[in-house]
Amino acid sequence: MISLRLTSRRTDRTCLLALCSFLMVSSTGGVLAETLPGPLVDPAWLDEHRDQVTLLDVRADVNSFSKRSKGGSAVNPCGAGVKGKEAEPVSGHIDGATLVRWSLLTAPREIDGVKTDGWLPPPEDFERLMQKSGVNQGAPLVITYKGERAVEAAMAARLYYTLKYFGHDDLAILNGGTAGWIQSGRDVEYGRSSSQRGDFEAGPGRLELLASAEEVRVMGADGETQLVDVRGPAGYLGVAAKLPGVDPRWSGHIPGAKNLPMTLLGNDVGPVASVFDTDTLRKTHALMGVDADAPATVYCNTGVMASLGWYAMSELLGNPDVRLYDGSMQDWASRKLPIDAMQSP
Repeated sequence: MISLRLTSRRTDRTCLLALCSFLMVSSTGGVLAETLPGPLVDPAWLDEHRDQVTLLDVRADVNSFSKRSKGGSAVNPCGAGVKGKEAEPVSGHIDGATLVRWSLLTAPREIDGVKTDGWLPPPEDFERLMQKSGVNQGAPLVITYKGERAVEAAMAARLYYTLKYFGHDDLAILNGGTAGWIQSGRDVEYGRSSSQRGDFEAGPGRLELLASAEEVRVMGADGETQLVDVRGPAGYLGVAAKLPGVDPRWSGHIPGAKNLPMTLLGNDVGPVASVFDTDTLRKTHALMGVDADAPATVYCNTGVMASLGWYAMSELLGNPDVRLYDGSMQDWASRKLPIDAMQSP
């Protein structure tokens, strides 16, 4: 307990400064983190503030977090997604990062007898996962990702969205992920992650960030809210009944939707899968006929790629009225709602 006896204006000021200095120090003796500079941070900022933030690394390829790639290189010199004898996958992790398994971030659901996946997890499951990952209530948090492909940036955006949906606001994504960290000349570590249990509590969910199938159906009919499809043109147009890894029932788009492919939001050709700057994002939105400042609902096949679309419009471009259609085309198709396509599945 601190007791201050103020005897003069000079003493008042001295004591006040001392108290402020005390409050800026955490119980572990470290300085508390300053406010995150925005929803996107670069490697230099993170390097300077690593001891002041919780760092989560979301990956589907969990072995790459702890094990060195066979060739010994930590970053792919040929660019993101390029294959060949010269290409080496990203491996290792930033010091202090905690691995978050992608497979634990979404949940299955059955709709009219059809099994679907990729949905937001129940709050109690997400709360348990974040506590295990060392996330504390309200603490500043940075999310990194492998950094080879744009879809990995979308995975980071999905974790960001889920945290914000359940009430956590002090968030940022490391632009370029771990690949960008390595390309900036910084080292990575290998081995398993460890973290102290956090006290994160999941809220009831911010419904203003979420859109249901019925809401999307009304939006498509009245045209007052933009529907934005972030899949590639082939999936959006339905030019092929079969796309690799995609259920043919999802071919085509929701009537009235505009196409803004995810690859116009984040670099998918290398050497690092980074998110484009705000000037570029505004130009690409405009070129694709999407008003970056108007109300919008974003979707894709399952809601993962759509998370990057939501993140770009809501967080980077500052649009206060952007929602994500959780379930996206798999939900829409499962309900046998109308789809515009050049070819039938």
